[in-house]
Amino acid sequence: MSDTSSESKHSRGSRRRSSRHSTSSVVKFDDIDTKREAHPVFSFPDGNVTFLVEGTTFTVYRYFLQRDSPVFRDMFALGAPLDDGQGLSSMEGSKENPVRLPDLNPNDFARFLCILFPPRYNVQPFQKTDDWIGVLRVADKFQFADVRELAVEKLRSAACAVDRIHIGHRYSVRSLALSGYRDLCNRRTPLTVEEIDALESCDIALVMSKRESLGKNCSYTHYQKPLDHEVPDSAVAKWFANRLPPENA
Repeated sequence: MSDTSSESKHSRGSRRRSSRHSTSSVVKFDDIDTKREAHPVFSFPDGNVTFLVEGTTFTVYRYFLQRDSPVFRDMFALGAPLDDGQGLSSMEGSKENPVRLPDLNPNDFARFLCILFPPRYNVQPFQKTDDWIGVLRVADKFQFADVRELAVEKLRSAACAVDRIHIGHRYSVRSLALSGYRDLCNRRTPLTVEEIDALESCDIALVMSKRESLGKNCSYTHYQKPLDHEVPDSAVAKWFANRLPPENA
């Protein structure tokens, strides 16, 4: 399973630790600036906006960002970088004064940019679940609707059932969570120890209850042979009605 399960599992502990050490964990912008490194791929020589994500700078083309994201569109509407005639700028968004994107991982931002600015059009940039979760994080945060939809579609096939449930709840993708519940109910093999540890108790009870009812209704051979029929999405949606998130994608 991906890091999505561990994020939800340890979030409360992380908040407690961060609150106790909030003073020592504060990093001044000056400290960040001294550790800047340009991203090896997304540092376009003719790019016209620069972002700083943690200690990494990204210089790309603002047109595509403001075209597809209302968040970036509003951000850029506040003022564009102005050249002073010597290739320097004091406005936010220049290489000397990049736009800082807080609460963002540079690896996730790079994954997202791989979709917005694909290095090669005929090659899939990545296949792993964690990569597409990173794309979804950024697309959801900055409201890139098309990229968000693409990431969700890729995760339908790339993510395991438990991850789809977690992702669906975290990003309000009802159909993704529904597919996770459906697959857990329909498959022949029982829940693993790792899956039980990752799921909430309410979900475990509902899944096992549904599987038990299927076993009683379909006889012992239900889990021993390929299923002649599966529980449809409509039945799963009714069974998990109180657990499914609202549908935003």
